Amino acid sequence: FMIPAVAAFSAGARVAIIAPNQLLVPQIANEMRGFFPEVPVTEVVSGSKVGEGIIVGTTAVLAQAARHGLIFDLVIIDEQQKMSVGQKQALLSDHTNFLEATATAIPRTLALVQFGGIALSILRECPVKKDIVSRVVPKADRAKLFDFVNTVVSKGGQVAVVYPLAEDKGDGERASVEAAFERFRAKMTGRVGMLHGKMSGDEKTTVIQQMKAGALDVLISSTVIEVGITLPSLRAVVVVHPERFGTSQMHQLRGRLARKGGKGYFFLYTPNDVEEMAQERLQLMVTCQDGFTLAERDADLRGFGNVDGDSGEQTGTTRILFWGIELSRHDIEAGNKALLKAAQPAPALAA
Repeated sequence: FMIPAVAAFSAGARVAIIAPNQLLVPQIANEMRGFFPEVPVTEVVSGSKVGEGIIVGTTAVLAQAARHGLIFDLVIIDEQQKMSVGQKQALLSDHTNFLEATATAIPRTLALVQFGGIALSILRECPVKKDIVSRVVPKADRAKLFDFVNTVVSKGGQVAVVYPLAEDKGDGERASVEAAFERFRAKMTGRVGMLHGKMSGDEKTTVIQQMKAGALDVLISSTVIEVGITLPSLRAVVVVHPERFGTSQMHQLRGRLARKGGKGYFFLYTPNDVEEMAQERLQLMVTCQDGFTLAERDADLRGFGNVDGDSGEQTGTTRILFWGIELSRHDIEAGNKALLKAAQPAPALAA
């Protein structure tokens, strides 16, 4: 999306790129400066002000735009599944062009795309050649998984172990980043770091910089790393209790692997038995690598949610116009095709 952003700015447009979190803002901004050094870029996060050039920021841009009456000609949303409909609309005016980017469309977005609500461009080819192996690992294979993590580290690779909870509340819950960090630090010979959303912005930035510099071997993290962050040496990701994560989150976490190309390993470690529907979602991750196809299958499993409302119901019972009636993706697709066919003009009658 950098090319349309720069093209629009060069034509005199006011452009904003919205990132899902503060960690991504400097990464996007620095990449733009590297590719387009002649284009001014301003980073906007909480507490900063809007400057000249292309604006790259978090949702802090919303407050700045409202305060200063800024109207953008082009708004680009990176990882659109992380923003609500209301947040997006707050940046739009009657003439604003709007571009959303995602590798993992949530079911609600997929519905709008497939049934005529959003124009779509699909980039299916990865910019680098990579080979990602995905596996579900049961508790019985825990020791083998830990041995593999050590092997990756011994060969100079980095590993991220992702937990569903951030803080250790002292209640015996082992699925938190903080509790796991202490366990890994005691067992691992390599250098172990910790990252989660409850840490300060400076603390998170420091840890990411340490990973990029190769100063850490293993990162115990929450899903704060799921969107867009590039860690060039990351070769394995282990998701603990994957049944607690959404399909989109898991696919995004898998996307952190082999960002510069090569081999990567994605493990879904299940310490406990999981329900049948959750097991189906995990198997989807093993059998499907394409984000758009994954979104379609996920929608079949979970439904689209409320398409005509705000983003509070982005999955679940599909509700379009007929409340109380459950409609599958195939039902709506068939109806859409029938409407398009009926809308075609009738053939002209011979004189």
